[in-house]
Amino acid sequence: GQNYDGAGNMAGTTKGCAARITELNNKAPYIHCVSHDLNLALCHASHVKPVSIMMANLTKFGLFFNQSPKRSRCLEHHILLLNEKNLKSLTKRKVKTLCLTRWIEKDQVFEDVHELYEILIDCLEDIRQSVGWDSVTITDTNGILTNISFSLFLGAFETVRFLFGYTKALVRLLHD
Repeated sequence: GQNYDGAGNMAGTTKGCAARITELNNKAPYIHCVSHDLNLALCHASHVKPVSIMMANLTKFGLFFNQSPKRSRCLEHHILLLNEKNLKSLTKRKVKTLCLTRWIEKDQVFEDVHELYEILIDCLEDIRQSVGWDSVTITDTNGILTNISFSLFLGAFETVRFLFGYTKALVRLLHD
């Protein structure tokens, strides 16, 4: 069979790819991609206010570290310090930014932030209190610290993270 996302150029019944393939072989029916439906449902659910605010803050959070080598090195330094104290053995060195289109790709960002949360807070506190950071970085740091420490952010973050455990497994099943 054929499996597409439902866009007209692919699934169109007269001139779409599915129609043309069906003309060549009528035993290849078009089936709407269930994984794409799941992705659309997750996108729709992200419009719930606490979730959309959390996602925006998580995006800012990833960009904050990834757009500055100095901030990235600060985070790496905090991870190495924790590893040297033998409190944890972390292999992560940075936080990824959220994928804009595929929800299932966001799962790794949630797992990374969850694993590194305390280190990230320590790093942000260090940036806020240290000399040598510009005023924009300090202002951004204060905003990020406030936002990611807020109970609404934490509740939405952990809820979405929990649900991703199910959706990730479901997507794997759908793709097999």
